Amino acid sequence: MLAWTLVVIVSLAWGAYGHRREALNIAYQNAITTITKDIAFRDWVASHGGVYVSPTEQTPPNPYLHFMPERDVATTTGNKLTLMNPAYVLREAQSLYKGELGESAHITSLKPINPNNAPDEWEKMALNRFERGEREVKEVTQTDGIQQLRVMRAFTVDEVCLKCHAHQGYKIGDIRGGISAIVPLKPLFDVEARDIRDLSISHGIIWLLGLAGIGTYNFVRRREIGRIAQQQELEHLASTDALTGLANRRTLMIHAEQELARAKRYGSELSLLMVDIDFFKKVNDTYGHQAGDIVLKKLAGVFLLVLRDIDFAARFGGEEFVVLLPETNAENALKTAERLRASVNDIQVPLQQGEMVKFTISVGVASYSASGNNSVEKLIFAADKALYAAKESGRNKVA
Repeated sequence: MLAWTLVVIVSLAWGAYGHRREALNIAYQNAITTITKDIAFRDWVASHGGVYVSPTEQTPPNPYLHFMPERDVATTTGNKLTLMNPAYVLREAQSLYKGELGESAHITSLKPINPNNAPDEWEKMALNRFERGEREVKEVTQTDGIQQLRVMRAFTVDEVCLKCHAHQGYKIGDIRGGISAIVPLKPLFDVEARDIRDLSISHGIIWLLGLAGIGTYNFVRRREIGRIAQQQELEHLASTDALTGLANRRTLMIHAEQELARAKRYGSELSLLMVDIDFFKKVNDTYGHQAGDIVLKKLAGVFLLVLRDIDFAARFGGEEFVVLLPETNAENALKTAERLRASVNDIQVPLQQGEMVKFTISVGVASYSASGNNSVEKLIFAADKALYAAKESGRNKVA
């Protein structure tokens, strides 16, 4: 669920980043469109050497073109005209233009003829970068708390420019100035906020559906795990002796058949120990059946400590236990049986009453390789017969 939440958050963040990038790209494209249009318009006016218009209050004769003898002319009918140079025409057009997002433009230079075309601080920075070889500068700025994208592109001096600017020392190919555009970002960011809100809602729904799916899967999985655990518990109860935790007689017979079949198939050794607690009835009669249970569990613990991982111990019934020893011949089986007997002989079992009980075991050993022991029943019978011999010889013995 945490991983799914992280995936949704990352997806939402990436989507929000994409919307912001798209908003800035739209603003940039609008700025470039405005600048490109203005440059084309300026080039057109410059290609005609300027435009003559009738002077008005809004467009009086340009005082900064006093050095041009043809600044003011009259038509053959006597109408007075004044020359508007490219920068003058463009500045007038720019003052009248506002784009659909509120974008505006400004023609400027580090050495403007008209002070009204002087650059602001940001434009100065951009113009200085043009002098170092750049041809476009863009940046998101903030003015009076309002974010805006500012873009400026340079324009160079060509032959027609020299008509007005040759006296300033410009040569063809020099950077004359630049046209900058300002695009307010609030309209685009408002659209972006709406899109991100919709994106958040859709991601929230997807997240909830994902959590529901994960929750459903976990519910089904937990129920299946519970069913399997219950089944395993039932199988464990059916195959295990409840008191000692060892395998029960039924499980022993199944496992013994498998081991014997494997021994026959691969020609390997298999031995079996029949273990019986000596005078166990006396322990029950003297200390009670609870004490007898403690002794049985203690002997099961000895099996777990002494035997190998591949050996298999089971409670056969009452105080009798059977141990299967795969890959073990009669000689090594006798050694294992003696090790078990000696380990038990050294044990004292503390009872709840504070008393200590010592007990011993007798062990009968039989091997599959011995003549005639070619079935589990015969192997058990042979080990039981050996156990009887061990008890007859005085108990606490291996036979």
